[in-house]
Amino acid sequence: MPSVGRIVEYIEQNRFYCGAITEDHGRRYKIVNHNGKEVKLPLARVLYLGAAANLKSLTRDEIVARLKESNQRRRDFSVQVPLAEIWEIAADEDSSDFALEFLAALAFGAEPDDDRIAAFLRAVIADKVFFRFRNGRVEIHSSEVVAQQQEKRRREEAERTLLHDGAESLRRLARGDDPGETEFVSSCLDLIEQYYLHGSEFGEYKLARALLADSGNNAPHAPFDLLVKAGRWQRHENIFLSRYRVPREFTEEESAVAVTLKSPGLEQLLAEGYHDFTSLPVLTIDGDDTLDCDDALHLEKIDNGWRVGVHIAEVCRFAAPGTPLFEAARERGTSIYFPGGQVPMLPERLSTDLASLRQGEVRPVVSFLFDFDEHGEIRGRDICRSAIVVKRRLTYKQVGEMLDDPEIAVMARFANHLRQERITAGAVLMPVPDVVITPGDQVEVELVDADSTPRLLVAEFMIAANRFAASYLSDRAVPGLFRSQEEPFKRFVEGVDSGLFLNLKQRKFLKPARILTAAAPHSGIGAQAYTTATSPIRRFFDLVVQAQLVHVMKGRVGCFSERELREFTADIITCQSRAGLVTRLRHRYWLLRYLEARSNDSLEALVLENSQRKLVVVLTDCLFESVMPPNQAVRSRPGETMRVRIGRVSPLDDLLRLEV
Repeated sequence: MPSVGRIVEYIEQNRFYCGAITEDHGRRYKIVNHNGKEVKLPLARVLYLGAAANLKSLTRDEIVARLKESNQRRRDFSVQVPLAEIWEIAADEDSSDFALEFLAALAFGAEPDDDRIAAFLRAVIADKVFFRFRNGRVEIHSSEVVAQQQEKRRREEAERTLLHDGAESLRRLARGDDPGETEFVSSCLDLIEQYYLHGSEFGEYKLARALLADSGNNAPHAPFDLLVKAGRWQRHENIFLSRYRVPREFTEEESAVAVTLKSPGLEQLLAEGYHDFTSLPVLTIDGDDTLDCDDALHLEKIDNGWRVGVHIAEVCRFAAPGTPLFEAARERGTSIYFPGGQVPMLPERLSTDLASLRQGEVRPVVSFLFDFDEHGEIRGRDICRSAIVVKRRLTYKQVGEMLDDPEIAVMARFANHLRQERITAGAVLMPVPDVVITPGDQVEVELVDADSTPRLLVAEFMIAANRFAASYLSDRAVPGLFRSQEEPFKRFVEGVDSGLFLNLKQRKFLKPARILTAAAPHSGIGAQAYTTATSPIRRFFDLVVQAQLVHVMKGRVGCFSERELREFTADIITCQSRAGLVTRLRHRYWLLRYLEARSNDSLEALVLENSQRKLVVVLTDCLFESVMPPNQAVRSRPGETMRVRIGRVSPLDDLLRLEV
């Protein structure tokens, strides 16, 4: 059949066209389409070639008019095609593909004309759910593919609605107006929240980015501002908890278990073999706001000397291995503390109540007992499970004001002696001040002496207890979790050096600490065997060690095998890394807020490094370290101070630029 004069159906830029063939060049047609445009159309692009039309007697304008009428009919007919019904009929046939004309006949009746056939083709191509047009045939989709295509269409329609209506909702929200329907707006906020937290790692980041662009919220931190305006986030939201997926809520099962726990009475504990230490003058020393008190001390006079007891809350009694609370602690790894808040490792029912060494209440503990002579030498030591009652709850500040108290003075003297012994053994002490941040509209920063007598007193007895715990397990060839650290790459500090520069420099030359299942030397502590067992409320590591200790104290083998301990180690390292990152970033955020308010001030900076590559300084009033570009004008050498001023601060970008 001659091609000239026939009407073709084709697609260009996702739009359907019909055109009349005016010239046939074999593999290419010259056509005029329904818009009056002349096109050279390759044969491969022809979707459907109709029968010969009576066009030879028509002028060009009349041909275009005829094509427009045909195109309109095809458009009208295509929306009438009942594709779902045709698919159900075709699905009962044995064939998997059909002639276009056959299916068009099912849709429109016997012997459909070219316009109806082309209309059916348009419907198939536009729909994509039930059929697929390929190589001149119509392939029928399986029921599974149809279901997938329908779900894809629902998603696409939902996305179109989201982009259109969601963009308007976000625009209203940005203006401070009512954003509209709550559930829909919540979906939009979910989307931009995940995009802000995780960027391109978020599966729907392209949709979120398009939504923000369509709403005109293109600034880097526009999602943060929108979430604050919506009341979902606070002005100083700790986004790092969400960004690094820190578990903050306990499951219903974990919470239910915590509620059912009860504190054992003295009678019950004594019946179980605990020692009765309830008459001893036990005291706690903690920060002003501490609620999870897991360690306490006591001093008593004995023959030829003194006894110091280090009493650690027996948390493994409540969060025993294999229980939901033990697994909750394993998942979290550690409590996370940051300015203005914390995320506990265990539910508050346990961490601040039943396991916490609260004043005036009977508590089960693991007691480490040290017998000192008058010179401060340890002459004996023991470990046992006991019942105590805290008689005094003191803060570091209070202890600092009562150093002449006989009880405090004796313990401080023994603590100093313990420290000197560690120094002799090669301990690396780097007493850098603690940076205490009080968040708020006016951020306050205070440097607290980490080596003050009250803190030294507590720290040294905790270290002594931890060393004892390590040797107790190691001497019995019981596997445990041990902390180890090799000698520094280079030593700059000998003994106790309070110089900030050397201590910060020494930190950069420490070898990484390791967690092992067998004891090994710890150079930083100055011990041949070391672990930590004194913070079981706050650290999963310590909870595991305590459970192992208690099992051995009962005359049994350890409750954990070496294989299980290695599995715990992997979890602990992951959780500690996450917690350390979140803590550090939140700490820096508040320091940057503090520095933001001092943008016009001249600040003192200690030079840590001055080279051709970079200038590294630490601001001495808040210990914020910053890297500056090399500056030939700066003559200050490492260890000297200089004056700097703030060029730019962006807390949300973790950015500080200093200028000379």
